[in-house]
Amino acid sequence: MDALKVDRERREVTKKAVDESWQDNDLVFASKVGTELDSHNVRRSFRTVLVLKKAGLNPLNGVPREMRHISLLSDSGMPIEAISRRSAIATPA
Repeated sequence: MDALKVDRERREVTKKAVDESWQDNDLVFASKVGTELDSHNVRRSFRTVLVLKKAGLNPLNGVPREMRHISLLSDSGMPIEAISRRSAIATPA
């Protein structure tokens, strides 16, 4: 119940921020503009959180742009070890 209350409060703040673009569909879980969540986007969000947790990062701190590339490589079947080596090579020292 606490999580749902927090989510409702977050939605109220979001409604005020997006003004006219908010579509009030009375949904418990809605997109940033109040519409139904697309299943593909929900799965992608969960995968991103899992990748961040595996990397030892806090998913609540936001997702760096580089994480999208890591997620795409992981989704394509590349082992996390290979992604890690690739990221280490691409990062300037």
